[in-house]
Amino acid sequence: HERGQTERVSKYIRANKPGAAATHQCWTRSSVRNGGQARAENVIVRGALKELIALAKAKPDQIMYGGSGGFAMTRLGGVLLNNMAGIKLMHVFYTGSAPALVDLLAGRFQLTFAPALPVIPHLEKGTLKAIGVTTAKRTSVAPNVPTIAEAGLPGYELGLWYGLVAPAGTPPDVIEKLSRVVNDALKSDEVGNVLRAQAIDPVGGTPEDFAKFIRDDTAKMAEMAKIGGIQN
Repeated sequence: HERGQTERVSKYIRANKPGAAATHQCWTRSSVRNGGQARAENVIVRGALKELIALAKAKPDQIMYGGSGGFAMTRLGGVLLNNMAGIKLMHVFYTGSAPALVDLLAGRFQLTFAPALPVIPHLEKGTLKAIGVTTAKRTSVAPNVPTIAEAGLPGYELGLWYGLVAPAGTPPDVIEKLSRVVNDALKSDEVGNVLRAQAIDPVGGTPEDFAKFIRDDTAKMAEMAKIGGIQN
């Protein structure tokens, strides 16, 4: 019976793309100064982040990064970087990652935090250079791109995530059964391969693990909003 449920959950995940998973943000900059000819694996320079931090310290408020406003990860990524590295990158407001990416390619600002998938073609062409991914682990769609932590800022971690929740008061046995079925689906190659192809890495875990993750992530986002002066 549960096998049938797992298959139905697998079909739903393929159709609607939910699940306990993390997505990656690629932090990129224009590669015009590097000739724009190299493929992604040839332009991943470990020292690039440290060089950027040094430049930002020498020129506070002069290095700009574009992205969505409010509580968007494309903005919070810069807030976290500023806080951890002790620098002052200037945020330029955009209505979304797509128009920000267009203006980055046009050279209107220097940096952006963007979802990995739309960035990959530009890395392959050499029109953009990836400095790192914001999550704790490298993304499967660009394994040669280091994490920000690996690139020189230990402890840096930020990413979008998707999860499955139920109404308060749902019986524990129902929660456990749903968790088991969803985890089985996330472990399957059929679902995992579809998610990874979209730069979403399946995570899974127990209901208790997920509840703790939500509490910790909420506290972290609230702190970033406070530091960045972000309000509703």
